[in-house]
Amino acid sequence: MDDIFIIEGTTLKGIKSDNISHITIPNYVKTIENYTFAFCQFLESILIPNSVTKIGDNVLFTPIDFLKKIVVETGNPVYDSRNNCNAIIETATNTLIAGCVSTIIPNTVTTLGEYNQEIKGKTNVEIIPVSA
Repeated sequence: MDDIFIIEGTTLKGIKSDNISHITIPNYVKTIENYTFAFCQFLESILIPNSVTKIGDNVLFTPIDFLKKIVVETGNPVYDSRNNCNAIIETATNTLIAGCVSTIIPNTVTTLGEYNQEIKGKTNVEIIPVSA
């Protein structure tokens, strides 16, 4: 299967691929919908541009066994990956909304989002004291 990005206007609705490993979301995307990466089972890294201001629920609904790197571009007004934590954090609420096997949860994170409770059980995930 070829890699298929499903984009409507400025909304990324899904990515379908049997073997895509690295995704850089285009700079004009403002919204990433629910379950966008559901068919990217071998995904290793995601780069989210500073244009993205809305991310749907359970965006990483995929086994996170391969996913090692999540980066939110500096200057994003809503989300961050502070201290190279390999996660998506909602800046205003300090809520971790998506993580991966190499996520290091900064001590500034106060909440794990509803769809990230399973991240607690991953052996590579640590909560460490990191200055914001």
